[in-house]
Amino acid sequence: MIISLFLSSFSIAQNIRSSKAEIINPLGAWNCIIYGSPDLGNENYSFSFASDYSVLVSKNEFEEERFWQNISPWIINDKELFFTDSRMARDFRGDLNRSSLGGDWRTSNSVGGWWCTRLDEEVDHSFYNNDDNQKVGSIIPLIPEVMITPAYPRQAHREGLEGSAVICFEVLPNGEIINPEFLELSDEIFRTSSLDTLMSTKFKPWGHLVDLESRPACRSYMYRLDYAY
Repeated sequence: MIISLFLSSFSIAQNIRSSKAEIINPLGAWNCIIYGSPDLGNENYSFSFASDYSVLVSKNEFEEERFWQNISPWIINDKELFFTDSRMARDFRGDLNRSSLGGDWRTSNSVGGWWCTRLDEEVDHSFYNNDDNQKVGSIIPLIPEVMITPAYPRQAHREGLEGSAVICFEVLPNGEIINPEFLELSDEIFRTSSLDTLMSTKFKPWGHLVDLESRPACRSYMYRLDYAY
């Protein structure tokens, strides 16, 4: 009986440690796509989370230099990350149980999502507390070279089904797409068509694999009975 209780306790402890190990550590810099805004479309931002709970944000403007700015502190509550960017009037929530950092955002009248990949860059938060020290570097735009329209699944068309999908992914410096992840999918019937369409997309190369990191991006697909896009 004692041995059984010991083994049971040991198993529970092991499970707790395993669950903790699976949680994403948000510390460091992240390259992110913020999607879902009907007015702005997909936006490219970088976030940096420090051990002092400060958060820096940079909007990555193409062909412009990047600037880091302080926003609200970050907190973790029940495996969820929370912070606010008052400049955009957005409250961010991140699910730390996911394979990639991301989650949803809310304003007073709209909602959307965000998805990130790690950025191999050390950001000195104390340095960027000074407004005169915010310049970082230039951003290279992601330019699609090949894009196609998704094929409407025959079964969905026969059944009169409409739907949508949102897929986030990484783009290598040679323009190749890797690690696609469905963040929204209205019905499984649209999965194959959406993924096939995405993987047929090609971006213009912007560097060598050994020199630069991958970049995050997202694509949304809409399926309507009169057209798909």
